[in-house]
Amino acid sequence: KELLLLIESLSKLKNNNFTLTIIGEVSTKEHQDYLERVNSAIQKNNLIDRIKIIENLPHKNIKNYYQNSDLFILPAKNEPASISIIEALGFGLPVICSDTCGTRTYILPGKNGMVFATGDGDNLYKNIKLYMTNDNILREQQNWLKRNINNYISSDNYLNSFNKLAEIE
Repeated sequence: KELLLLIESLSKLKNNNFTLTIIGEVSTKEHQDYLERVNSAIQKNNLIDRIKIIENLPHKNIKNYYQNSDLFILPAKNEPASISIIEALGFGLPVICSDTCGTRTYILPGKNGMVFATGDGDNLYKNIKLYMTNDNILREQQNWLKRNINNYISSDNYLNSFNKLAEIE
């Protein structure tokens, strides 16, 4: 999920006012090992008071976190089709994701989020910093989503796109 890259980027922004909530599944030994690495990075970068980790949150409770957030960041590489990006957009949150995320095509850079080069911590840092230092960009994108989300991500839009794919010429 590239959370270590995200933590490294945020460590450069410690002088800014932010909090980050990481929500994820911890159900395997690999997950637990990665969680330990993430916790270690949070401590090493003195971000304990800024970053909160929530494990194994039931999906029915995720809505509260979307509603109480300003921005959604998914730094993962090679994420085939993250539904969380679409959920975040649906809740009016601009999204930052990597260019190898399958649902990056829902991001219209400058309108509803930003796409950064996979694994490029400097690029991720610059995108996050843009939102932290320019509240107008964040609000403009949130407002764009409020105005356009029903036309942009809807069942009709999905069906129309699917029908176009299914047409035989």
